Amino acid sequence: MILYRARGLSSRPSRKPAFEGNEPQIRIRGRWFTSVKADAVSYGASTFRAGAWELISIDVPDAIVDGFRVATTPHTPCGLSPIDYADAPETEYVVQTFRIMDAVQIPLNDQARIVDFIDVGRSISPALLRSAQDLGVPVEQLLDLAA
Repeated sequence: MILYRARGLSSRPSRKPAFEGNEPQIRIRGRWFTSVKADAVSYGASTFRAGAWELISIDVPDAIVDGFRVATTPHTPCGLSPIDYADAPETEYVVQTFRIMDAVQIPLNDQARIVDFIDVGRSISPALLRSAQDLGVPVEQLLDLAA
């Protein structure tokens, strides 16, 4: 099943996330998804300013997705009761953190982002990649320099 989430651009995963605490509300942050794409888009448009958010999706196997549904799993192992916060428990899900690492961005309004991390010997920052593209430097040349 494909699940969707709107998130601010500043909440993209980082290589080493900062420790913000161990409270359930912090541990659940970034793990709330919906099976209704329109709900995720509506949430993003009403919560974030224009251009400051993106829509992502993850694919969760049908055999296990029910274990993440808020209506069937009202309490998370981290101690939060998502059912208390859910608007639509039947279509909302709280997934495991490691499943979010495979999230795919869904372009909105023809706006797609550059991949956060390039898997090469040394990483190339997205800012450097954009600057190089603006100057007409081929991406292959940058990858050769980073190796």
